[in-house]
Amino acid sequence: PGNPANTVVLLHGVGSRAMSFAGLMQAWPAGQRVIAWDAPGYGKSRPIEHTWPGAYDYAKRLSDIRTGLEVARIQVAGHSLGCLIAGAFGNSFPGECDRVAFMAPALGYKVPKGSKLPAPLQQRIDDIAGPNLVQFARDRAPRLVHNAAGRPEIVSQVAAAMASVDRAGYAQAVRMLASGDLLTDARALKPIAIVLNGVDDKVTPISGARTLFETLRNRPGKVGTMDRFAEIPNAGHALYLEQPVEVLNRLTKFFDTAQ
Repeated sequence: PGNPANTVVLLHGVGSRAMSFAGLMQAWPAGQRVIAWDAPGYGKSRPIEHTWPGAYDYAKRLSDIRTGLEVARIQVAGHSLGCLIAGAFGNSFPGECDRVAFMAPALGYKVPKGSKLPAPLQQRIDDIAGPNLVQFARDRAPRLVHNAAGRPEIVSQVAAAMASVDRAGYAQAVRMLASGDLLTDARALKPIAIVLNGVDDKVTPISGARTLFETLRNRPGKVGTMDRFAEIPNAGHALYLEQPVEVLNRLTKFFDTAQ
């Protein structure tokens, strides 16, 4: 449902799935069509052909989806790793996108493809390759939620999505995160952007979101003067689950005027 001419596609993070956006989508007001994808290698989505894909490879798949939807343009909202894809899409396919939202943006590590992964990223691949994916998800999920002890239902949602990822797709996405460079894409981004970040985010601290926003604001031309930035209080990395009303309000207002 919604207006196909104003279609918003939600892009999840590395340890998540389209299912994580279910609550946000159910609350989305009429007037905009909203879709959440399972990234390549997640769910039933076909993996990227390369062992170490780049953000552009995912952005190209998103462009193919836009073609399949039979709309001239889509608006995109990325969360965490999804921000690298959103940035690559907005930069590489500017004629297909008017507006981009970055939620808890992962900036990438700028590691050359084929190089040794930074230890924290290699550890994530090693951990998820272990025999007990469910336990891995339970152990990691609280780190994504501010005041996790007081929000067990949100922690459970995060853990459920994380436990359902495909190990091979996850490993590909971690490598993409390693070689990602969102700030470079941001410097040339043509669409208008909004950046949202939880004040208490321990995974992608708010300092990174501020750096992204300043990069966007200082790009050539006047487009950066229309960009927006918001710090979401009482929220960590899973901000759209922790503060869904505020996040939804900001996203829908931002995308409402997209043409």
